[in-house]
Amino acid sequence: YAETGRLPDNWNELAEKAFASAYEDPHFHISGRSASQPNLCFDLDGEPLTGMVLLDDPVSGLSIEGELFTPPGQVKVYFASFRLITPFKIFVDINIDGFRYNTHTLRRGKAIPKLSDDQITTQFGDIIVGKMRKTAHEGRRTTIKIESGPSIEIQFVKKHNNVNIRIIDPVGISNKAGGILGK
Repeated sequence: YAETGRLPDNWNELAEKAFASAYEDPHFHISGRSASQPNLCFDLDGEPLTGMVLLDDPVSGLSIEGELFTPPGQVKVYFASFRLITPFKIFVDINIDGFRYNTHTLRRGKAIPKLSDDQITTQFGDIIVGKMRKTAHEGRRTTIKIESGPSIEIQFVKKHNNVNIRIIDPVGISNKAGGILGK
């Protein structure tokens, strides 16, 4: 992905087999690692305007947090936003409107965005963001690849004005990672 700036042909199949995901009224899915450690699927209710630590890896420095909300006129709770902090210390705030990047890092100074020649990806420091794609029901999705780290799909869901997240592959996530989706 990082080399070509293109999603693989079997992208949908890979997304279905995601390592871990958090979506809808927070529902979580974590792929099993062995026969003795099977797939986990569970709901974890939270209060609107509270946060959840989805992943916190002290070895790589990768962190993902989510904030919950209840859409007007509804009772279920969904993810309003995510904050991703990369090992390079790029802060990415994600909500239904898209991405906001803080590329001024204390670690290495300012990260300047670089567009791929075909404008399919944009790179900020150690994060490569794919082109936004339409999904069913007026939704959108994109993929984030962290250098020497995981690939992450972000889904923007129009129906409830929420966002979902999937860790497509766990490359670079250490066994010391904590949080709901940690190892």
